[in-house]
Amino acid sequence: SGKVTYESICALPKDNVAPVIEFTSDTVLVYETDSADTMMRKIRDGVTVRDNNDSKPVYTVTGYPASPAEGGIFPLVYTASDASGNRSTAERTLYIMDKDTPILWINGEVGLPYGKVLAEIGEIELTLQNIAADQPVIIKYRKGMYTTGQMKYYAETVENMTFMVEEPGHYTIYVRTQDRSEFVTYLYVEG
Repeated sequence: SGKVTYESICALPKDNVAPVIEFTSDTVLVYETDSADTMMRKIRDGVTVRDNNDSKPVYTVTGYPASPAEGGIFPLVYTASDASGNRSTAERTLYIMDKDTPILWINGEVGLPYGKVLAEIGEIELTLQNIAADQPVIIKYRKGMYTTGQMKYYAETVENMTFMVEEPGHYTIYVRTQDRSEFVTYLYVEG
């Protein structure tokens, strides 16, 4: 009887770190003529969820309409959870546009009316969509955040669909078509 028995207990620290949700873009662009399946594919495209312990965290999305035919602007809420029950949320915006709405692309990111695009210091390249190639368009830019009225007279005109930004901060880009429809979108340049 001098026998001693040892038991070993392995205690792992509790996981209390929530998953991280990342987007390739803060906006999702869908057209009213797209199918519901196309809308859902675009809502799920460009989403990455990572977790420190769970190799397969899951996420759900809320806030979208049943059909793109409804049109409008919708805040999407992405909720991620891991096996330990930790949760995180992130938001991006769903824009459902008419197929004829003018769209300005900024360095490959959609610059929607009153939306925001992130960029780095350097050349900014613009592309217009849904505007006839022969239709005159005025595009201007200015450091700071301004309304359409403030941009008409005190901003620099963009030549050849490119311009240079040399300082970090907010910039406003103004677009006016021949039929006098106009909008601004915002650019935030990181340093």
